[in-house]
Formats: sequence, structure tokens, C-alpha cells
Amino acid sequence: MRVEARDTGKAWRLGTVTCVKGGVRVKLDTELSGCSWDEVRIPDEDAPKPGGGALDDIKQKILEDAQALLKEAKDDALTNLKAAVEGVQLLASLENPSAAAFKEAKMRVATAIKAAQEKGVSQAELIEASSAMGKAKSKDEKVKEEKEKKEKEKKQRLVVEFENAAAGAAGTAAAETAKEEGKTIPEIIKAAIEAAKAVEGVLDEDVKKMKKLAAAIAMEGSSSSSSSSSESEAEPELDAKEAAKIKREAIAAVFYFDALKT
Repeated sequence: MRVEARDTGKAWRLGTVTCVKGGVRVKLDTELSGCSWDEVRIPDEDAPKPGGGALDDIKQKILEDAQALLKEAKDDALTNLKAAVEGVQLLASLENPSAAAFKEAKMRVATAIKAAQEKGVSQAELIEASSAMGKAKSKDEKVKEEKEKKEKEKKQRLVVEFENAAAGAAGTAAAETAKEEGKTIPEIIKAAIEAAKAVEGVLDEDVKKMKKLAAAIAMEGSSSSSSSSSESEAEPELDAKEAAKIKREAIAAVFYFDALKT
């Protein structure tokens, strides 16, 4: 006789009655012998058939284990990627990291990304884990960029020939120092003129030339963004109106020092 049997709280499973003496014994389709059960009932032909019982439990356990292993593999892959990215950040914080070390560190990041993709890590998770890569930059690169910027500005600088070369050199150095210290345009010009005048034998013509050159130095890079004292911050790019204002200040400063002389 076909019946359904179960222990309390468990799923119903199909089986066959093997004995009715001393209590009903049922051998489930998935078992090798009959035994007693807490509940036994006649199957309802219209009701949905019960699942595979123990077999379904085994399948569910296999699925859960597989999902757990997959999650563990993804977590390990993300951990390795974050560690590789932190390696690049660490190199970036060093005073003078070698180019070879940077290359090796970036290769580790690339390998970690590939491994993470193979483990099923999503694009969003990859981006979050490796986002710091784009921010990591060696101090050597920053110094190099700043040096190239200054060299470019010097190449574009007004070329002035002084009768007294020493006066020209002294005034130029003073103007550059004042600019690096964040002085205003009039202060930069004043510093350059005073330095040039301090040189023995300086000519009035050289002083006039120095005023023009100092004004040009003061205006270098005024229309583009300039680095602040903080490595992590930069001044916003000056718009055309601000650049024009600086130019007017430079011209006014030149006239101001001319007026002082007269």
C-alpha cells in the first residue's frame, strides 16, 4: 500500500507499508528498509507530489556548499586585489620609489584584477576595490611634472638682455623667490628692482628692463592652475576676467615704480 510518511516537522515522503502489526512500518522509496514514523497518511492524488525527500536535501546542501565556496573565492580575490592596490599606494608614499618597483606593483594589481574577474567578482566591486589606483601617484612623478611646468614657463618668458648681467641675474632670482613665496605682483617687482639696484655698477636702463622682466615673471602661469602648498590641493583655474585683472595689476605696478623714480 502506497502512503506518505514523516517524522514531526519534516517533509512528507512517499513509501510503501511493509507491516501493520505492532504499529505501521513504512519503507520510503529512498530507504532500504521499513521503519516506524510519527505520521502516516494516504496520499492525496490531487495534491502536489512531495519532493525527493533526502535526495532533495542532499542537492540543496551541495548547492549551499557551492555558493559558500564561490563567495569565499570572491572574497579572497577582492582581498588580494585590495592588498595589491595598497602596495601601489605604499610605493607612492615613499620618498624615491624606483620605476621597477612601481611596474612590478602595477603588474600585481593587473594579475589580481584578472583573477577576481575569473572568480565572478562584479565590475562594480572591481572598481570600488581598485579606485585608489587612479589616485596613487609617486612623488617623483609630481616633482617631474612641476619641474617640466617651470621649464616651460621659463622658455616662454620674456627674453631681456642686461648691460650688467649680474644685476639681471640678481633681479631675476629675487623675482622668482618672491613669486614662490606667494608675494603680490607689486611686491615681486619691488623685490626684483631692489636686488638689481644692489649690484654695483647697475645702469638705470637695466633697472627699467628688470621692471618689465619682473612683471612678466609675476604673470607666468596666471591663466592656468597652480600648485598650492598642499600636495593634495590645487588652486582653481583662473578665468579670463581674473587673468585680465592680474595683467592690469602688473602694468599698474610698472607705472607705480616709474612714478616713484620721478
